[in-house]
Amino acid sequence: PGSGGQGGQGHVTLADIDPRTAASLAIFREKAVARYGSLARAFDAWDTDGSMRMSPKEFQAACESIAFVGPERALFTYFDADGSGFITLDEIDETAARGAEKLRLKEIAAGHRVAEQADPQDEDEDTVDWRKERQRAQRIDRAVEKFLTAIRNRFGTVPRGWRTVFDPEAQGQIEKDEFVKAAKALQPHAPVLALWQRLSAGHGFLTLEALDPSLPESLEAFRRQATQAFGSLEAWFRRCGPQRNHGRMTVTEF
Repeated sequence: PGSGGQGGQGHVTLADIDPRTAASLAIFREKAVARYGSLARAFDAWDTDGSMRMSPKEFQAACESIAFVGPERALFTYFDADGSGFITLDEIDETAARGAEKLRLKEIAAGHRVAEQADPQDEDEDTVDWRKERQRAQRIDRAVEKFLTAIRNRFGTVPRGWRTVFDPEAQGQIEKDEFVKAAKALQPHAPVLALWQRLSAGHGFLTLEALDPSLPESLEAFRRQATQAFGSLEAWFRRCGPQRNHGRMTVTEF
């Protein structure tokens, strides 16, 4: 028999067996980390009922929250290693799951929330690190939501706020200094550096997609339907757009 795997490495990877699912898995993880900071934070946000597991419907909502477009069913099957019909944190991120489980058992034994009352000296390193990371992530999550709410309250929608104060020249992306200046003007007491770190995900720039992950998918769906109905976006605009007003369309006309 051969040595197994590609390149004689002596092992077989998912990429060897199913390259498409492997690529989708990498994209899913990248988008989840970009949106939430880590897979553990992402799972905590997706697990809205606190059941510590996700159904196929919840996984679909999770994919939508990070604007993941791919073989959701195949990815769910890959994560659902025990075939239970649900995905648990350990099936997505085993290390984070160990810390979460230890913390959960301590909470049950103590009869109250460890995060509020437990003695850190009674916790091992994995549990302490996970608890601190979770608390920090939750604070940043709340800050991000307050920030996005402030944009919506001021401008009606996140895209309109983006075009008005963050990217008025429509460059498609902004740098740190531009974001900090605009964010402070909008919300003076916001932790703008923490917001930048979370939203930019270390890329050194920020795009509208980071503020509104569902937007690209919505735009693509609109383009697809308009093209199917009229042949092209240009044909759609000529047919449905205004005859006057210098080629511009009002909200009512749109």
